Amino acid sequence: FGCGWSNWFTLDFPCLSAAMDDQVYMDANEFDFVAPAKIVSEKMATPSLPLCTLENEKFDQSNGRWVREKWPTINETSCPDPRYSRTKFDIIEHDGAHPHCWHRDDFTTIGHDCIEMNCRFIQQDAKWISPLRINETKWMGVWRQRTCDYYEYTDTELQQCFNTRKVSDIKVNGDSIGHFLDQYLQQRLSTLTLFNNVSDPEATSVILDSLSLLHKASLQDKVIAEELKAMNDVGTRQEHFWVSSFYVTSERDAYVLVDRMNQINHRVYDILTPKGYKMLNLHDMSAAFSYDTATQFDGMHIIGPPMKMALTKLFHFLCKDTVEGSRV
Repeated sequence: FGCGWSNWFTLDFPCLSAAMDDQVYMDANEFDFVAPAKIVSEKMATPSLPLCTLENEKFDQSNGRWVREKWPTINETSCPDPRYSRTKFDIIEHDGAHPHCWHRDDFTTIGHDCIEMNCRFIQQDAKWISPLRINETKWMGVWRQRTCDYYEYTDTELQQCFNTRKVSDIKVNGDSIGHFLDQYLQQRLSTLTLFNNVSDPEATSVILDSLSLLHKASLQDKVIAEELKAMNDVGTRQEHFWVSSFYVTSERDAYVLVDRMNQINHRVYDILTPKGYKMLNLHDMSAAFSYDTATQFDGMHIIGPPMKMALTKLFHFLCKDTVEGSRV
């Protein structure tokens, strides 16, 4: 759908004209998507489910869906009017007293900035923009597992977790996906204080790692395995989380295909889990937004709701045994 960053015509560069555009052939020129008879839109009334564990993140165990919620108004809820923080892209500012308000997005602003090289050459009429991206200025929703709940935390609750666990450092490793995750992380940590005695033997360091998986797609499997096996085991006072590859829909790279990235996801899980690394499953969460919230329209660098839920998961697993939060 749309330009597709076709590597067949332009190798590493986005396609430059509508004449090269991808074509999707249908039985008719026009067709309608029919909505299901009932759409789940209300938050679960009671916290009757157990809390999610790392087992629920496994590819054969994860069983969730995006649940859309009503856009909150000041008169109906405690959510303030959204304010945007400008970095590489717009992010709604996190409200430390009302963390659920962060799960709001304006999809019409995503992907139009020129971040990658040569994106300025893309002809505007060569872009296919979905109705979701054109019309959704007020989207709010969260990812919910059908069998368990995640916690989300106010700043006060998260600060209590940091103090109790003596979290001295939280950093993000990786390339482009890592950099984008860090934009959201810095927004979330902007009013919090980390434990300041890194020499304390009980101090805990936290790493959120993208492992630069997109850059490994063209490598031979044995090379990937060798790199992973050479990684150090996670230390006793460390928490090392890694995010799986997104559900990509990209044609920008000849090797970055959804099945290839899924192969790599499984390989990483099998090798790094015994070393103490903990996976956050972004693959399942990002399927619904793979094209619609991708920067540069590339089906590869997905931001918006999946990024926010990735951090919700991070702090859930970091703090759920220390501080009780609110169920998402």
